[in-house]
Amino acid sequence: MKPRKIVGPVFRRSCSCISECRSNNSNEHFRYIIEKCSETTECCLQQESVKRLSEYLKSALENEEKSKARKLLAHMYLSCTAKHPIKKSVTRILLPYEDNHELCEEFSRSMKCMIQVHIKNEDVEREDTDHFINSLYTSFDILAARIAILENVHELFSRSCTFLNELVENLWERSKDILSSQLLHTYLYNTTKFLLCLSQNYNTSNISLNDKISLIKSLYELILHINVAYDVKCNSGHMMVMLCSTTPEMFPDGGWFKEHPYLELLKETGSSDFFRHLGMRAVGDASMKELLNVCLYIGISIVAPSDVLYKGRIGHEIILCFMLQKLIRSATSSGIKTNISRMMGISKAITTLSSHLSYLEVDELSNIYRQCLDYINVYIDDVPDVVKNNTQAMFKSLIKVTLKAKAQGCSDYFNTLFKWVNDLGECSNFYAIIMVLCSEVGCSVVLQQHSNLPVQMVDDVICSGKAANVVTSYERLMKIHWKEVQSYEQWLQAWVEEIVARLANSDEPQQIFQELFIAAFKIDSKAITSLIKKQHLSTDSEILALLGCIHYCRKNGIDVNLSGYCTKSNGFWRNYLDYQTLNILKTHLNDEIRICILAIVVNSHSSTEVFSEWELNFLIEYCYYNVSVPNGSFRQKLISCTKKVMMRVKDVTNVFENKILSAKSLSSDDLREKLLQKLSADVTPVLTAYANFWKFLFGKVLLPVRQ
Repeated sequence: MKPRKIVGPVFRRSCSCISECRSNNSNEHFRYIIEKCSETTECCLQQESVKRLSEYLKSALENEEKSKARKLLAHMYLSCTAKHPIKKSVTRILLPYEDNHELCEEFSRSMKCMIQVHIKNEDVEREDTDHFINSLYTSFDILAARIAILENVHELFSRSCTFLNELVENLWERSKDILSSQLLHTYLYNTTKFLLCLSQNYNTSNISLNDKISLIKSLYELILHINVAYDVKCNSGHMMVMLCSTTPEMFPDGGWFKEHPYLELLKETGSSDFFRHLGMRAVGDASMKELLNVCLYIGISIVAPSDVLYKGRIGHEIILCFMLQKLIRSATSSGIKTNISRMMGISKAITTLSSHLSYLEVDELSNIYRQCLDYINVYIDDVPDVVKNNTQAMFKSLIKVTLKAKAQGCSDYFNTLFKWVNDLGECSNFYAIIMVLCSEVGCSVVLQQHSNLPVQMVDDVICSGKAANVVTSYERLMKIHWKEVQSYEQWLQAWVEEIVARLANSDEPQQIFQELFIAAFKIDSKAITSLIKKQHLSTDSEILALLGCIHYCRKNGIDVNLSGYCTKSNGFWRNYLDYQTLNILKTHLNDEIRICILAIVVNSHSSTEVFSEWELNFLIEYCYYNVSVPNGSFRQKLISCTKKVMMRVKDVTNVFENKILSAKSLSSDDLREKLLQKLSADVTPVLTAYANFWKFLFGKVLLPVRQ
């Protein structure tokens, strides 16, 4: 977990640019804004001042006044950390002026002023220095700020290195009253992050060798300290590699890799020789030595160019394969899963390296292919999302390499991959692997190699421990396969017919199969034919699956005509169900079926859909039969549906009233009369039916129940 970032007030120290803006030569309104802004540390008041400054900047007529306003905004921008609300506000104001030469100069002057405060003033507290470093780290959004940092990069780098050295000395100090542990690690994280950012964005090759060695020693101590957070260790390893990349003279005898000297650290004794050459203490503990190497490997994976990784060699082994083997071995060692930060750092490095696998020749994969699969097996599921996503990305890279090898005539890796997948059939991460595999090679290819996959998944649904993952995977695989197949019958046979067969079996948990069938219907509405072609639905689960599909259509405004599948009928309600079936199901023994029938009639995609006279009579009869049901859950759902009926009636009535009012407001007498006559013909029967509905509902159903 990353240390928290300190959010402080804008003006933590006086600055000459503020004094200049407060001078008597400034506009009175401008001085008032500055006073209000500098005398408070409350974000709301500061935001108000920034807003006034923005308006002043737009309205100021004299260039000198505009310059002062920009200068003050520049100082604010450089004084705020990322989480300070003013940072974003000031950024939005200054972005239109980022190419302005004067703004660049004002940024540079403000930067130098702030640097001088922190470099020359020995009384500057650590908290102020950390705040300054953290605010600069988040100041790369505006071009003028980046230029200002570039102009002062050596002073910034030197000050940050000095501050880091002080923190490292404090870190190894045994006295408890020097600096709290939480603050110390926050400062370490912010400082290493800023130094790394400087090294990545600016040329630091002109920094003296002694300063680099001093910094490397501090970074070395950070990695070896047992209480330092792992992300700080990763930043330290990355920083060390970047420093080594520009300084080959730090290596004994200049090293073998002249253009990329940091690769010397990959040799068996390379890192220990390097650190001994610089006068650092040796690492005796094997686990700490492995940790040091892992941090360096993470840095090399980021710094090294792609061609160096897949062309260069350590001994007889390709650098890419060598580093992957080392990192995977560390990642799969016992106890690593308990160290989440370390797991995240290693997974990121492995993912970065695996993205270069496609450059390897087919025969060069043999040494690491199986190890990559073992790593995926461990980390593709049941880990933090960051690690899971990194592992999935690595798996996708490995699949692409496998398909490339198969296209070149080598099927060994393809066969190894699917044999490995089949062997994982009983493992908890099986479906996570299948999902990634199907997304890359296609569901059809997976079914060719694993033909009984849908049946296996349906069997696993019954296992309560796997049910949630299986249902999600089944739905996604159905969707992927539906997009691939040309024959609808092939998709239906593979995924839907097995579900229909399970719905007819009353001995199995039915709700999950109902959900799966409805999911298939959402993908392709023709899936419902596999259920209703039976003509007779023998189980409650089959009926609920059918009603669930119809309910989905009603709520989403989907028209599906099912009337052609019923040979004997006295008419169909909205082309979904025949009236006889609706009347039978409203008194069904199953509470869930009865409430589902009511929901189908009541719910609609349009809130102003008019109830037909038959539907109103159906609702009265339904309430008459079901209003006294003792089941508490059923009664709650019944009340909810009744409220929806009232709302629909109210909405329809309001629409009619608005239409009548609009018609009455027409200026043309003839047109108004014709429209009112038409509305009367349409509206009167509906409103009459609604009035009768309420009369019968209260008179025949609700009042007798109350009595």
